[in-house]
Amino acid sequence: MARQRPGERGGTAPPAAVPRATIALPDNGTLPHYFAVDALGIDQDMPIGQTVEVTLPADAVPGTCE
Repeated sequence: MARQRPGERGGTAPPAAVPRATIALPDNGTLPHYFAVDALGIDQDMPIGQTVEVTLPADAVPGTCE
């Protein structure tokens, strides 16, 4: 399940999960953000003004995570 830190607002709909896909996560805001998908073992800080990339695991089931 995707989650947010307390006090943060959600963004757009989650991207489709495809095994080994790389997702670019830009933080163009004025506050640091956080991206996590428990079901895929993803736990990524998103520093202000930077773009981080997350690669989905090879065993990810195609579809969406919420």
